[in-house]
Amino acid sequence: MIFTTDITQLWKIMSEMKEKHKLLGLVENQSDWYLGTLWKNYKIWPAIGRGFNTGVMLMDLDQLRVAKWYQIWRSAALKEKQPTSLADQDIINAVIKYNPSLHYTIPCYWNVQLSEHTLSESCYQHTGQVKVSPQVIKSLV
Repeated sequence: MIFTTDITQLWKIMSEMKEKHKLLGLVENQSDWYLGTLWKNYKIWPAIGRGFNTGVMLMDLDQLRVAKWYQIWRSAALKEKQPTSLADQDIINAVIKYNPSLHYTIPCYWNVQLSEHTLSESCYQHTGQVKVSPQVIKSLV
C-alpha cells in the first residue's frame, strides 16, 4: 500500500477518534457484500449497513486493552455459527454491529477499494484526492 499524502493526517483522525472515545476507525465498505445482494445463497456475517472494510484501520490499542478487546471480539465471533468469508473483516463487522459505540468512520478516500463489485468512484469523485494509491492495489490483484 502506498500513501499519496502525508500520513500525519491519519494521526489527526486518530485524535478526533480518541476525543469521541471511539476505539476502532474504519472506512465504510464500498460494496454491497454485507447487504447480501451480490450473489444467491451466500451467508453474510452481521454488519451495520454495508459494513466496514479492514484494509485501513485505526485502533486505539491502549483503550482496546482496557476494554478487554480479546473478550469483545471473541464473544462476537462465537455468536456466529458459520465460517467467515472475509476473515478478520467479518469479525470486526460483527463487533461493530454488537458494539456500535466503538466505531469511528474514516473518510472513504483513505481506503479506496477496487474490485468488480465496488462503488468506490463516490469516494474520489467529490474530493478529487485519493490518500491511498488504487494503482498499487490494482497491480497487486
